[in-house]
Amino acid sequence: MRRPGRYLIALLLSFALLTVTAAASGAAETAAPEENQISASETEKQQVAVPEEAVGQGISMEIHHVLLEGRESGSIQVKEVLKVKNSLNETFTGTENIDNNKKAVLRISLPPGYTDLQVEGLNRDSVVANPDGIITTSPLVKGTTDISLFYKIPFDTENSLNFEKKVNYPTDILYVMSPKGQLKLKSDGSIQDYGLQEFEGRSYHVLLLEKAMAEQKFGLTVSADRVGQGYSGAKSGFHSTSHLQRWASSPLSGTDPHLWVAALAILFFAGVAAAGLYLKKKHLRQKELEREEQLAKMLDNLVIRQKRLLDKIAALDHKAETGEADSGEIVGLREQYMKKLLKIKLKIRELEALE
Repeated sequence: MRRPGRYLIALLLSFALLTVTAAASGAAETAAPEENQISASETEKQQVAVPEEAVGQGISMEIHHVLLEGRESGSIQVKEVLKVKNSLNETFTGTENIDNNKKAVLRISLPPGYTDLQVEGLNRDSVVANPDGIITTSPLVKGTTDISLFYKIPFDTENSLNFEKKVNYPTDILYVMSPKGQLKLKSDGSIQDYGLQEFEGRSYHVLLLEKAMAEQKFGLTVSADRVGQGYSGAKSGFHSTSHLQRWASSPLSGTDPHLWVAALAILFFAGVAAAGLYLKKKHLRQKELEREEQLAKMLDNLVIRQKRLLDKIAALDHKAETGEADSGEIVGLREQYMKKLLKIKLKIRELEALE
């Protein structure tokens, strides 16, 4: 799968956060008119059986954002923003009756155990909640429609949570995001982890699913980010009670322990840097010696070859003077030897210049 570039990720992340923020603001502003909201607890999560193939035919998702936040103890706050696309040439009104002659238009799966559901962008009466998610009955006009969901998932910070979701429709791109320092997210391999991404001076852990197929599932393991939150349960910070007691009874208790840690860290890294510099110089010197030795061997070899050619040329000159061989043959060989000798002399000068 082709991985999108960092610039594209940042651009889509910006759009995601702006969309989620706008949706959250809209939900807050319309909190009073109950016709724009629905609570799963109010409907007692009715179980409605609807054939998968009967819900939302011809529907796809251009973008789907899932924002996970762990600001409250005991639960994870989830915000989902879906840009739904109706690619039909007409308003889609559903095909299967589900309740009081209402027809199922959209199905949106939600994680098991969700609570305090609120929906923005749909009329309250058009949403039917059940343990697996929601089913909408409001007609879906041609083009794109934005739907926002807000809900919570019970979460014990001492344990990890398996966050599983199903993509109900073909989806171009799906993001899962969480602000740095709140939650730790680990993919089960079904969604790509893009690590931390920066937006307006704040870091978000981003996971991405591209070109998801209908009914495709993905999962995450969610746990509390103890480093980011400053864990203060049975321990204080990173230190156990016994650790703090030992420090309090030590001769250095009147000083700041973090300054000692910083000083030791500086000494450690200074030592590492000095050792690295020494090893680098030693390595460079070794390479230089090896190079000089190699050049010396090459020069010796060229000098030997030069002497052999000179001896052969001298032998040919002697034969020419004494008439021991055909003069034409001698001239041809002598030209070949002289060409080789010239190349060797040039190579020797080149190597001597390198020395």
